[in-house]
Amino acid sequence: MVEYAKNDAVQSLPLGSLCLGGSVGKKFEKVIYERMTSQKAQEKIFAEAENAFRSCEDDKTPPLGMWEGEFWGKLIIGACRYCAYSGDGELKEFIRGSVSRVLAFQRRDGYLGTYKNEKQIFRASVPEVRRLTGWDWDCDWTWNIWCRKYTLWGLLEAYILLGDEDILSACVRFADQLIAMLDEMGAKICETGTFFGLPSGSILKPMLILYRLTADKRYLDFALEIAREWSDGTTRCCKIIKSALSDKPIHLWNYDTNNIAPTSKGDCGGLGENRRYEDSHKAYEMMSCFDGLCELYRVTGDKVYLDAAVHFWKLLIDYEYNPLFSVGFNDIFIGAANYETGVTELCDVIHFMRLGGELYKLTGDSAYLDYFELAFTNPFMAGVTRDGSWGARGVRGIEWHMYDKGQSGLAYNHCCVNNMPRGFINFAELAAVMSGDELCINFYESADISHDGISAHISDGYRRNMRVTIDFDCDRGRTVRLRIPSWSRETFVSVGSAVNGAEGEYYTLNLPCGKTSVTIDFDKSVRIIKGDYNFNFFPTTPYMKIRYISNSDGEAIHDDTILTDNRARVCVGASLLALSRDLGAQTDEIRKNHHLCTDGVSATAVAVEHDGDAAVFD
Repeated sequence: MVEYAKNDAVQSLPLGSLCLGGSVGKKFEKVIYERMTSQKAQEKIFAEAENAFRSCEDDKTPPLGMWEGEFWGKLIIGACRYCAYSGDGELKEFIRGSVSRVLAFQRRDGYLGTYKNEKQIFRASVPEVRRLTGWDWDCDWTWNIWCRKYTLWGLLEAYILLGDEDILSACVRFADQLIAMLDEMGAKICETGTFFGLPSGSILKPMLILYRLTADKRYLDFALEIAREWSDGTTRCCKIIKSALSDKPIHLWNYDTNNIAPTSKGDCGGLGENRRYEDSHKAYEMMSCFDGLCELYRVTGDKVYLDAAVHFWKLLIDYEYNPLFSVGFNDIFIGAANYETGVTELCDVIHFMRLGGELYKLTGDSAYLDYFELAFTNPFMAGVTRDGSWGARGVRGIEWHMYDKGQSGLAYNHCCVNNMPRGFINFAELAAVMSGDELCINFYESADISHDGISAHISDGYRRNMRVTIDFDCDRGRTVRLRIPSWSRETFVSVGSAVNGAEGEYYTLNLPCGKTSVTIDFDKSVRIIKGDYNFNFFPTTPYMKIRYISNSDGEAIHDDTILTDNRARVCVGASLLALSRDLGAQTDEIRKNHHLCTDGVSATAVAVEHDGDAAVFD
């Protein structure tokens, strides 16, 4: 294993050192059962994803290319991470069998994919796609290398879990075939695929994992070439490093000078039907690329990659942070901070959390955790159905969420749904970390922690009561740091009869050998959050308006729910409150105008017990 040039400022505990409990843990286990360990999950969900490598139908209608090939990799990444988290031996053996079944489709030259024509890698012809499909919108989809990225990543995670050298050998042949094919075709990876190279370029991260496992410099060179093209290379792709370091708002980035972008935050730029501009700002894939740059910084120590990711994060918060505590507008970076009307794709929430988590680990700056916690608690948890079997394609702040059935012609697999397990794992990895010899408790959902001679049980009730008790047991005197969320303006820590106010990022406790019980009381006051929205900014184009009001399950929301005056969000603790049909609210009541932005408005909230919900208030 190649050692990192730059190590993280804080270290996640080994998976298996922390077990989530309470409402979060219950929902997580429902997801795992429904999507990974049940008979249906293994015989239908996994089998359908595996079959994509047999049927190879992603390019059945060239030049259009679909994305059946991403689903198995996502499932296996989540399954491998959960195996390490839970120690589930039966799931481990199922993973072994699933990997074996998929590797049976690897060709002798190393290609393993869901396109019959492995060389169909360039964006499709829009007029040709319109002619073949009858679609009345511009589509240039080709997801070939994006799909391979998830297959490679899934195989690497399986190798790390199982230790089977045949899997690593298959990964090497897989990567070698891709690099050789691109070289033979004279193709630059950042010019392949849809969305102007972003999906294809995101293979950066698994290529770096392969480099560290094999020490083969060819894979590092391949990764560095991607980064060069994102900075000052000659390819026609999104120059995400160069643009991030320029501090230009993301929705004003451009992939070439011929594609005219808006000139100010309030200017729609006369884009009309110009989806090329919108496509070059695809949120999920762009954040995946910056996730890869964080890893490239670890591997090389070149600070420009960290600087680009840090600058990008600031631009996310300044220009794309939406009312739901996620980023973007329905998977597009288009100045979403201007919109009071919000919709966020679950994939975007997860990758916003992932990027924030990576930056926290690299820098130790707990401000990233404030955003992570609000994103996890609100749009992520809201996007996972109560029974754990499915998830929202789009979480919305108006009326109801968007739900798709299966994607890309499949019945049981969906990009957002297959990503859900990793959202829970990412939360668990950051809930408690080590900073040197000090244990840092970052999140306060119910959990059991055991690591290096210290154990802790965090009680339930954080979101409902804004109070938790943590029972510690130490094998010797230890220092523990308790994160203070930025929303908690008054926080009190009680140890025995001593009560202390807590301020700053962390509260430090020096615990003796043996057992100690600590109670934390967080701010219980209601926060009424007002925004400063540009109501001339939405919708930017007819296309984006359709992405707001449409719903593939046939339950489209009303056009008149686009807000045109200032409202406010109401928060208690880490929770953004909403009326809910599940709690008996009627649709007319939910749609009714509620104005909370006049001066002098205040609110109180009283917690109400309700089965199946973490936090309900009157």
